[in-house]
Amino acid sequence: CEGKTMNKANTHTDNNVHELVGKVRRLMLTSSLVRGVVIWLVVLLGTLLVLFTLDNFLHLPEGLRLALSIGGLALILFELWQLLLSPLIRRQRLETVTLFLESRFSIPENMLINALCFESVRLSPKEEPFAQKTIETGSSMMSEANVNELWQFKKLMRWSTVLLILLIIWFLYGISHGH
Repeated sequence: CEGKTMNKANTHTDNNVHELVGKVRRLMLTSSLVRGVVIWLVVLLGTLLVLFTLDNFLHLPEGLRLALSIGGLALILFELWQLLLSPLIRRQRLETVTLFLESRFSIPENMLINALCFESVRLSPKEEPFAQKTIETGSSMMSEANVNELWQFKKLMRWSTVLLILLIIWFLYGISHGH
């Protein structure tokens, strides 16, 4: 698909499959980042709660407190990298997203990836009708797919519930320690 010249005859479709897959890629990134922020906040608040609680109840020596703090900070930074920074830096290629969509939404016969490729290459007049039909079919199949499934609302709600519980625990922890 890559590195080939755009077929001028296909420009009337305005790269329809490219645009659809690009929109889904942005939706997937947004979903991943929203879920990542919630999970990272759970890790952050949970780690700090455990460290503070351990220190307050066990009165840890300074050396152990430092070691646990460094370990907690390492965990928090690792999760920040994994959940938020890495997805921003390593953007998925359109072809990778297209193959994922074909698998996820059971789009048969590589229809979507073929449509994406046909939009990007110069075709002979004999190939043009087949390519145009493939592009139209791929666009149609993609527009019928329920891409809102990619938000993974159940997982997001589970992590949001854990975050809410942690916030309540932090509130109670603050009250119990007079802050």
